[in-house]
Amino acid sequence: MPFNILFRYIFKKLLTSFCIITPIVVMMIWVSISVRYVELIASDGITITMLFKLIACLLPGMIGVILPMCTLIATIACLHKMRNDNELIIIMTSTGNEINILSPIIVFSLLVSMAEFHLQTVISPHAYGRFETIQKKVKGQISMSIVKTRTFNVIGSSVIYIGDRKRSSLEDVFISYIPKEENQNANVNIITAKKGTMYVDKNESYFIMLEEGCRQELKRDNTVVSSLKFKNFSYDITPFLKRFHYSTNKPGTKTQAELMRTVATTSDPEFKRNCLSEYHYRILSPFIVIINAMIVILLMMRPEERGRGRFGALKCLSLGTLTQICFLIAKNVTTRSSNFTVINYIATGIVIAILGAHLVRRNYK
Repeated sequence: MPFNILFRYIFKKLLTSFCIITPIVVMMIWVSISVRYVELIASDGITITMLFKLIACLLPGMIGVILPMCTLIATIACLHKMRNDNELIIIMTSTGNEINILSPIIVFSLLVSMAEFHLQTVISPHAYGRFETIQKKVKGQISMSIVKTRTFNVIGSSVIYIGDRKRSSLEDVFISYIPKEENQNANVNIITAKKGTMYVDKNESYFIMLEEGCRQELKRDNTVVSSLKFKNFSYDITPFLKRFHYSTNKPGTKTQAELMRTVATTSDPEFKRNCLSEYHYRILSPFIVIINAMIVILLMMRPEERGRGRFGALKCLSLGTLTQICFLIAKNVTTRSSNFTVINYIATGIVIAILGAHLVRRNYK
């Protein structure tokens, strides 16, 4: 009964600390992401509801990265408070061992690691897929609003003027552009048309289809080089929408099964390595939580260091951050050579074995 009471007491304190810290960190990330997309509301007429839906789909991937750190901070904060309140000394003195403190921390870290695995392998890929769906709607709205009527719209290296517009139908269109931006001596092209239409093709590229117009090529001194009348002319505005594009051809948007199918079918060796790296990182990332929990237990449950709790907390935070950085470095190294995948698993196993051995030896000392 005492063990159950202590277990529930410490576990409840860990959960409370975790539930306070995680929303704060998530909100900080939410705000930082939102600032990047404020321009969509200010200049492109995207609704706030659409914006929040867009950002919400990116949060699972972000949370998957910060969850181990949130767990680390929550555990440090919980043990530091118990240490300052002398609860750790009282529990260890009355029970004679650290198991009553160690077990709820380990169980808590195992639960969080399972949540991390589910988040990385199921929720995040699904959220990115939802993000792509919403993004198509956003791009459609932007494509219709990016060109204002009766205004000279500067879009990239182009200047577009539209006399009037009714939904996707345009009238009195003027376009000035330079075909090759990398060539400073390239001639300026002037296109005028009585009417046109904005449309999206099957490859999700955005075009202005012009009808009954004239295309002229001018030198820098406005000398006409060539002039051509046309019935139909297609002008691509997709490059100007790239800042709103999130490619689905990325490992982060795929489930575990899709990653392995891509590895088996793709002919691109670099993309194959990226998929393998993402696949194995999702499996290994939950172990960051377990390693951090072991580090906290080893550094913050030493009675002989009473009065140095802040120093121990700082060491735990530094080592926990270093652990996550090492995992990210290992992931990046694997994208260059898949041979490092086995090394990553072995290194993770060795670290856990060493930390576990220290815990066992200290408990039965």
